[in-house]
Amino acid sequence: MKLAVIGSYNEACGVASYVVALKQGLGAPFDVHVMNLKTAALIGHEALFNSEEAEAHVESICEELKQFDCVNLQLEWGLYGRRFDVIARRLIKLIKASRNLILTIHSLHVTDDSREGQLAVFQALKDRSHDQPYWFIAHLPREADTLRRSFGFDNVSDFPVAYYT
Repeated sequence: MKLAVIGSYNEACGVASYVVALKQGLGAPFDVHVMNLKTAALIGHEALFNSEEAEAHVESICEELKQFDCVNLQLEWGLYGRRFDVIARRLIKLIKASRNLILTIHSLHVTDDSREGQLAVFQALKDRSHDQPYWFIAHLPREADTLRRSFGFDNVSDFPVAYYT
């Protein structure tokens, strides 16, 4: 099974380290390909985050996702931009481009500034057809509970971040 993992990679970032562990851990049963967001160099860069180059990078990832059976999207909101309207727009594109989708929630910071964008992203998930299933994995029970109670998702599990030798 071909699995795409979308996240930061090869940079000083907790999520990037987690993606390396995922690639190593899932490499035997899956054909794992990391889709590097280039967060530090492009997506999160103060001058470039909303540029045509950054948008083209996200579009190229979306195009590549067509060849994968499953997509694991590392959902740490700040990996996808610096403003929530940009973040939501990109996440919705990636969600729509993914066949079978697993969203790994690293943190779920719900603020007044982010709530509208988060609702748009979550609605895009709820609007997916039945032949495009999705699942949440939260690292903490608190986030899993928030997804269930505040946003109405049932397809949520929680599992702490763990590294094994």
